[in-house]
Amino acid sequence: EAYEAILMRFYGLFESIVKYKKDFQEFVENLDSGIFIQYTVESVVQDIDGKQLMCEALYLYGTMLLLLDRHIPGPIREKMVIAVLRHKGETTLEHLESVCNLIRSTGYDPTQPNKHPKNYPENFFSRFPVTSSVVKLVIQTLQSDDIYRQARAFPSPEHRSNRLATQAGMLYVILYFAPEMLYKNDTAMRETVDRHFSDNWIITIYMGHVIDLSKEWLRYKSAAKALANILTTENVTAVSKQNMTWFREAKNELGEFLTEGVLNQQFLMVNMESLLQCMRKSNVALRWRLLHRRVDHPRFTTLIQNQIQPE
Repeated sequence: EAYEAILMRFYGLFESIVKYKKDFQEFVENLDSGIFIQYTVESVVQDIDGKQLMCEALYLYGTMLLLLDRHIPGPIREKMVIAVLRHKGETTLEHLESVCNLIRSTGYDPTQPNKHPKNYPENFFSRFPVTSSVVKLVIQTLQSDDIYRQARAFPSPEHRSNRLATQAGMLYVILYFAPEMLYKNDTAMRETVDRHFSDNWIITIYMGHVIDLSKEWLRYKSAAKALANILTTENVTAVSKQNMTWFREAKNELGEFLTEGVLNQQFLMVNMESLLQCMRKSNVALRWRLLHRRVDHPRFTTLIQNQIQPE
């Protein structure tokens, strides 16, 4: 009884994930059955707000599963639910069977993040499967569209990976609902990598959790093959040198703009475009450098980490 409140909070978390998936699946089924009359899954995905809704809903569900296993290990989840069951009784727990299916240990150990059980996390995702056609439609949308209309913020083709960074993180998570693409679809994975990860293979998902695709996709044949085309010494060297060039240019420009007495209202109005370009360049350069300094690859670690020398 002393731990009832905290145990019920955790059980409420597990139950909320189950309810979220149930509500999402019900929404998709209602679209398919014509309950909303003028809307179908296809028409929702064609709408600007609708495509964001569908992509984010599926992405958040996948993220909940990944972070659940990362932060609350399977054996601990099982012990929590057993404690709640013994204390409350089965009759008071409405979604007990589904919760048990969710929290059952996957074999993943957060203390050894580089070791994964066989077919993990796709087997975990398949415990509560999402309609295959919806998953494919969402993946296609993320692959081909700029769903957040970031072209105005990052108009330069050189900043494409930054413009699509949010989508790249979403795509990484959602692909686990369609693992056959990661394993067997060379064409789709090559297209995905070329568009989203050609110069940006270390990404972030929800709340800054860092993902190194060179490690996470190593066990997937098609994904690893697509990444191998961009993870070459020549390409990484070129990307890193380009980033270093932007880094130095941005630093020099910022030094000029931030000189005392320069940045006043009149200067701001006259040089708005130059300031915006400097801000974009600074954001892109700093983001890439901060993320890719965390690379855990023998060939690239020294190359990337040693390029910035203290002055």
